[in-house]
Parts: sequence; C-alpha cells; structure tokens
Amino acid sequence: VAVEAEGVIVTYPCQHCSRSFSEQALPKHETICKKVFQSKRRVFDSKQARQPEGEDVVFAPPKSRKGMSAAEKKAAAAAAAADALAAEKKKQWKQKSEAFRAAMRHNRVIAAHEAAGKPLSEMPVLQSAPDPSLVPCPHCGRRFRDEAAKRHIPICKKVFTNKPRS
Repeated sequence: VAVEAEGVIVTYPCQHCSRSFSEQALPKHETICKKVFQSKRRVFDSKQARQPEGEDVVFAPPKSRKGMSAAEKKAAAAAAAADALAAEKKKQWKQKSEAFRAAMRHNRVIAAHEAAGKPLSEMPVLQSAPDPSLVPCPHCGRRFRDEAAKRHIPICKKVFTNKPRS
C-alpha cells in the first residue's frame, strides 16, 4: 500500500468504472471490471423460449412406489410428512392470525364505545374459539394438551363411569 508521509493512502482510478483503488488492488480490479461489468448481457427473449403452438407438452410420468428403493421411499415419506407438518403449521398460523384480528376489531369497537360515553357493560362479549391444538375430554368436555389428555382421560372415564346418574 502506497502511504504518504501523513498516513494517507494513495489511490488510482479504474479506467473502466472510475472507482479508486490502491496500487496493488488496481490491476486485479481492472481485469475483473472489464470482464464482469463492461460486457453486455444477452437479452432474454421469452417469445423464443415458449413452446411452439400445436406441440403437445410431454411430462415425465411419476415414479411408482414399486420401483423405488428403500431410501427413496423413506425420503418420499419424509417429504410427505414435512409437507403435512408445514400445512398444519400454516393452518394454525392462520387461525391464530384470525383470532388476533378479531381481537383487534373488538378493541376498536370498545374504544368507540368508550368514546361515545356508553358503559362497557352494554358491550357484546367477544367469543373466542377454543384452541384447536388442545384435545377435548369426551367425558367432561375440558380441553388439555396431548400429554395431559393422555393422563386425564383414563382418570375422568373412571370417575364418570362410577358416578351415579341422577
């Protein structure tokens, strides 16, 4: 690096793009600059890339599961499971988003109600949907996470079957 007495680096402009570089970096930059930035790109012609009319499009037939190796079957099953999981996550996200939006709309209604000077006791209550990720107990109707439902349902069944009907 060329350094003057005051500690300032001396730079030289590129012939092609006029950017400044040190004496050691300039030759390398100029070769790259000429090759990459100064060459014209070929224009993409979509008309030429289209399939000519009248010709039928031929797709490769899907592989049957019989011809797949064990590794391919495992990979296909994993991909299907991943797709199902992604679809479920998207569904859950959409439900949460809708619930959030409904809460925001309800809050705007509350703010307008308060601004009008009306008592909040006259406001309709926002009914929230139960969380779809929770498992309902068939005996008492309460909802639980998966692990808790596995523990609760057998106990609840025993309690409800031993309870006399009135």
